[in-house]
Amino acid sequence: MHLRENLKRFRILNGLTQQQVADLLGIERTAYASYELGRTGMSISNLCKLAKYFGVSLDEMVYSEPGVSTNYQPSVASDNCPMLFRGECRDIGYITRDERYFIMLYRASDKKEEVLRFLGKTLEK
Repeated sequence: MHLRENLKRFRILNGLTQQQVADLLGIERTAYASYELGRTGMSISNLCKLAKYFGVSLDEMVYSEPGVSTNYQPSVASDNCPMLFRGECRDIGYITRDERYFIMLYRASDKKEEVLRFLGKTLEK
């Protein structure tokens, strides 16, 4: 499988639109679409951002095939909470599209502490 096919596969598995992924990368949707179509190459920095967001290695982003030598699961987890199952109401619960989008933006942020402080102050009010 080619990178372009994996970009689309991981995006769809996470319930994201091309626009949402483009926003994460700070590019136009048409530029991202050209990556999925294989018309242009993706920078290594953008490829790293997506691999980090999707929770896969660069090798998996570039070479993996569905059901072949990958441990990828399209869900969100952390060390401090149970696995969150997308589309099912188990454990913590269903992750909405907006929540997945927020998580995507948070993971891509280099200001995570500021985001958490802002949320904490907002929720205290």
